[in-house]
Amino acid sequence: MKKAIILLAIFSLAGFSGGCDKETKVSLDISEEVSKKEATICPEHGVLEDECIRCNPSLIPEFKQKGDWCKEHNLPESQCDICNPALAGKVLLSPESQSLAGIKTEKVEITSLAKKMLATGKITFNQKKLSHITSRVSGRTEKVFAFLQSKVEAGQPLVSLYSPEYLTAQSEYIQAEERLKRTKQVSSSEEKSAAEAICESAKQRLIILGVPEKEIAELEKTHIVQPYLTVRAPFSGTIVESNVIQGNYVQPGSNLYKLANLSTLWAIADVYEKDIAVIKIGQVAEITTSAYPHEAFKGKVSVIGDVLDEKTRTFKVRIEVPNPKGKLKPEMFARISIITGNDSVVAVTKETILVDGDHKIVFVSSGDNTYNRREVDLGREADGLVEVVLGLKKGENVVTEGNFLLKSELLKSKLGAGCAE
Repeated sequence: MKKAIILLAIFSLAGFSGGCDKETKVSLDISEEVSKKEATICPEHGVLEDECIRCNPSLIPEFKQKGDWCKEHNLPESQCDICNPALAGKVLLSPESQSLAGIKTEKVEITSLAKKMLATGKITFNQKKLSHITSRVSGRTEKVFAFLQSKVEAGQPLVSLYSPEYLTAQSEYIQAEERLKRTKQVSSSEEKSAAEAICESAKQRLIILGVPEKEIAELEKTHIVQPYLTVRAPFSGTIVESNVIQGNYVQPGSNLYKLANLSTLWAIADVYEKDIAVIKIGQVAEITTSAYPHEAFKGKVSVIGDVLDEKTRTFKVRIEVPNPKGKLKPEMFARISIITGNDSVVAVTKETILVDGDHKIVFVSSGDNTYNRREVDLGREADGLVEVVLGLKKGENVVTEGNFLLKSELLKSKLGAGCAE
């Protein structure tokens, strides 16, 4: 009955410590399989079966005779994890158990890991692809073709205006063009030059009003005055601000639209004074946002600010970020990592690291079917790797798969020792 209660406690704690029923089931299956195959390791106490005094007390005189005995705790010194704490972190598994658990190890290597400077900032418009579209004439808004958040192509009509000023400019060009034709029949070069200058001036006025060359050529050909001036998009993008309402009267300089091309944005990073020396033009940066916390958007440093903000003690660093899918939005808060170089460090995969209470641990194979629990201090992370600052050395064999089972077996051996006492 007592043994059944202990086993139930073991299984409960093993499941609770890892939070994974699947892993616990693997542990139980392995224990059953080991017992069937006459394993040489005591599954209850984690020592060699032919040296387990708890299961076979008749071995005690032999250990005492060899001088391998801890009088204080009534255990062989070679098994006393109270006097030798290092023993408490050892797990012995038979080859059969290791095979069933799928335990895999890799040699610890020196790896090149990116050095990153962390900063915060925000996403802003790319000001090279941002335009305020204003009215160049006075007049009335006749037709509205584009609205807030509309996506438009270069040259697409946005709004048409009825403007007496535009009508006058067209009439003056027609008159100037007719005069030029008449002067070509006259031999006076001065009159020809004057007519050409007047015609060119009238044409330039239409261009300033935003009339495309194609429409000017059509006007010259047909002499038909168009009643409305069409305002067109200067480039492809999104209408991010609109002040246009049909029927409104506008003046020269009235702000009609704000147009932005969002295919490339800027991330403005606030870099502290102590870090600015390592920032260089062209360095790669990774940007994450709250909306997409697991997706890193890559860009490059394009401008390093020259003026220090005296309140925050930071410099503004501009990063150009491609945004082909439109996921990034202006004014988003951003976490920015600028890659400033590479270091050669001891690093392992994230899956190698386990959490044991307040500690980060790994399991290291020491051969002879023995795995040692090892506490480690961690550094930075990059590309699925974690820097190990303290606790591992190059060339050691670290467990990369099946390490959860080792943690469970370690817990079982501790509980087994308490049972024996």
